[in-house]
Amino acid sequence: MYQPKSNPTFKKKKDIELDWNTFNGGLNTLFKPTELRDNELSQADNLMLVGQGTPTGRWGSQTYFMAGASKINLLDAYYNSTASTNVLLAITNDGYMVKKSSASYSIITGASFASGFSYQSAQLGGNTYIASASLNFVKFDGTNLIPYVGISTPTNVSIAQLSAASGFNTYSWRISAISNTGETLAAVSKSLASLPLDLAETSIKVSWNTVSAASGVLKGYNIYRGFPGDETWVAGLDSTAVQFTDTGIAASEIIFPSNTDTTAGPRAKYVLKFDDRLILAGITGDPSIVYISGRYPYHDRFTAIDGGGWIYVSPDDGDFITGLGVANQQTQNPVILVFKNNSVHAISLGTVNIGSFVILDPVVHLLTSSTGCSSGDTIISVENDTFYFGRKGLYSIGSEPNFLNQIRTNEISARIRPYIQNLTDQDFKEAVASYIDYKYIISFPSKKEAIIYDRQRGAFMGPWTTSSPNFGITKLFKYYDSSGVEVWLAGCTDGYVRQLTEGLVSDSGTAIAKTLRTGKS
Repeated sequence: MYQPKSNPTFKKKKDIELDWNTFNGGLNTLFKPTELRDNELSQADNLMLVGQGTPTGRWGSQTYFMAGASKINLLDAYYNSTASTNVLLAITNDGYMVKKSSASYSIITGASFASGFSYQSAQLGGNTYIASASLNFVKFDGTNLIPYVGISTPTNVSIAQLSAASGFNTYSWRISAISNTGETLAAVSKSLASLPLDLAETSIKVSWNTVSAASGVLKGYNIYRGFPGDETWVAGLDSTAVQFTDTGIAASEIIFPSNTDTTAGPRAKYVLKFDDRLILAGITGDPSIVYISGRYPYHDRFTAIDGGGWIYVSPDDGDFITGLGVANQQTQNPVILVFKNNSVHAISLGTVNIGSFVILDPVVHLLTSSTGCSSGDTIISVENDTFYFGRKGLYSIGSEPNFLNQIRTNEISARIRPYIQNLTDQDFKEAVASYIDYKYIISFPSKKEAIIYDRQRGAFMGPWTTSSPNFGITKLFKYYDSSGVEVWLAGCTDGYVRQLTEGLVSDSGTAIAKTLRTGKS
């Protein structure tokens, strides 16, 4: 006979007590809500942490000034230390650079800018240098925009042997001209046959026509010599030279004629100030080359004669450079970081002696081929590390503890990996970031969201949404105004620059909706 089982005795679970101020674990979307620790959150929309881990509303925003009628593509400041004045600069899709003028703007003349491009800038030697894929190098001197002027390649190159020494070798020579910023393409090579292997046994006179240029634009000439098709740098001459006598001095093994004419300034997506040099990458038509300027005051020149040069980073590997950064900043041996979509490389700078010249000798090595960066605007110095964002998440680069000459990469974003996996290709390419108030803020303009990494607590919060009112953040900038006060600014898709401010509970008068969810027991 069937005997029904008795119902089990009900046991009420012990209540879980949570303190409001102990959510210092922040947002965790990697685990299920039932798997979260008591100090973690499953949802933290428009929230940040204060104190020991108290969730509170994010910063609100208010209009700082109007930069134009369309998306902001650059937000930077020109600081004049002599006059103790600051000029807040912006470039919008309207096609011009402006400076803040009360609540509006005034246009800066001298150059125009194509819409739909992102711009980067760096200040050095009293000028702000602006880089973009849409235009050649241009500088702002505090008053006007000044483009650089290009020059032509030397013509009528001729070669003559000055002695009777002979042999079985053919050598060729090429000549290029140098401007304020760069170098022309080298002239078509001129060859001589039946020469001795050691050119010190003879003398070769190389001559050419003087390049026509406005006063002060032509700076000199570079001479390249070698076997045909393999010419390398052998000498640099001043602008008055019209010939060169080659007595067989040693040629460089690493400096080849430029593949692009950079005399009007290189056309580059990325610019970085590295001590007293400028570094350029994302060169139009040459996606794996990095240009390195001479040292100040030759920081806008990129030729060997001025102490500059270039180097290829994993050339023709099917990938391209996506940004620049610096590592080991706290040591005596900082390195230039070069990011591609799927790898990170480091460039260290050295020199070699060639005859009476001291030539820049950059050396590149691979840091990692497992991660890369999708947007150069996310490469930010964070204390002693450099953060960058790519398709595998947020990573940091810094010195290995106790080994200052060794660099390591480290993933930070594991706890929000599901959020990252739901981003689109456009989100990855458009991402911008800044380090403000010990928080790494990364914005996705089209998504109209931002994710925050609180470095002091090692926790993520957000997303912060700006869909109401309807704007995305295209640039983030920490600005010091003329009185020395730190101001947190956001350039937006609607042409406004907004100030992020503690204590505000709205975006331009629109209340900020906040949502918090803890884990489930």
